[in-house]
Amino acid sequence: MAGTRDRKAAIALGQAIMTRRQRKGMTQLDLAERLGIEQHSVSRMEKGIISPKISRLQDIAELLDCTVADLFRQTETSARVRAQDICRLLEELSPEMQEVVVELVENTVSRLKELEKRGGRAEDRQTPPLF
Repeated sequence: MAGTRDRKAAIALGQAIMTRRQRKGMTQLDLAERLGIEQHSVSRMEKGIISPKISRLQDIAELLDCTVADLFRQTETSARVRAQDICRLLEELSPEMQEVVVELVENTVSRLKELEKRGGRAEDRQTPPLF
């Protein structure tokens, strides 16, 4: 039973590493070189075949701009990862422009919710220009 849990944890950890690596636009080779390991080791980690050493987890997290805890969160959703990405982008803008972006997102979400209630799909609707 513990072996099954360990395997599931290794697979979830590997998927988290792969997702975050891809979001950063890094290849397995990029990550491997920065960690000082072979590319096949990153591949095996991402497949859950092996797990990184505890001492290596901090290096991986730093390279992927997250915490070690983030790599183990079972509830990590693509929406949460996207929100973190958006936060990083917003930090590059002035407070005034951040407000503009927040307003655009709020309006877009509101419109999409209305569309979903009516049974429509976002891709079926022509999007009006933002500006």
